[in-house]
Amino acid sequence: MKQVVIGLDGHALVLSDVVRGAGGEIWSVGVEVVDTGLRAEKTVASHYAVGFDDLVGFFAGMAENWRGWAGDRVYESLEHDLRIVGRHLGSRVRLVVELAEASDPDGWRAEATFTMDAGEQLSAVADDLAALLGVD
Repeated sequence: MKQVVIGLDGHALVLSDVVRGAGGEIWSVGVEVVDTGLRAEKTVASHYAVGFDDLVGFFAGMAENWRGWAGDRVYESLEHDLRIVGRHLGSRVRLVVELAEASDPDGWRAEATFTMDAGEQLSAVADDLAALLGVD
């Protein structure tokens, strides 16, 4: 798998360009946020201890609880340059995605909101992320 598109064409979070070390461990992934009038991209470094297992677990947990959960579920990358907030809205899940140049206090920040089906679409995303970001 070369990329995962979360959302619909033209309104999506796209993860691609996985960079791995010699042992197969993930060092980084390319992240792109695309929405009406917006396109932001950044290379996001993996967590030194867990890689992107926490991101895969974030989507897997939402997919397992597709019937609903209370409040927001939050994923944030190690360097705080990618943040995803998931909220259950009945049959849909709303994702608020923030991508930022977190290393610079005056750096850029982009935010977009996407909705997806809480059942099949969310399960497919969780499976695709596990395939993209799993151990090679």
